[in-house]
Amino acid sequence: MTGGITVLRPSRGWVPLRLAELWASRELLYFLVWRTVKVRYKAPDGDTSQLLSRVVMNRPSQMTANLGFASAVAEFGMLLRESPSLGNVSFESVRARATKFRGEDQEGYRAQFVQLVDRAASLRERDAAKLSRR
Repeated sequence: MTGGITVLRPSRGWVPLRLAELWASRELLYFLVWRTVKVRYKAPDGDTSQLLSRVVMNRPSQMTANLGFASAVAEFGMLLRESPSLGNVSFESVRARATKFRGEDQEGYRAQFVQLVDRAASLRERDAAKLSRR
């Protein structure tokens, strides 16, 4: 440590694990492994927002049906807005994700969403065909 600043230097090759140093740097390790997700939420009839904060570990897990389906809905919104952050999202990938994570659909809303994606894709294709004829 130099003047209150920790200097990290890379080493070459395999380095034996020194538990004392690892323990001394545990705060850094926690920072690299844990993340805090913060979301502000305001009820539709409310005046003030509530802060929801949750610490999550950086570990992969199975995506739930609700989260997977919600991500398909978010991708669909990005497609409709022609977001610059789309990457390689397409109507086909949205449909595949929504179908995969459809889960329990007692009211049929998720099935209707898949139909909406199909309809939007066909309208986009029709508009592209009209533009190409001009």
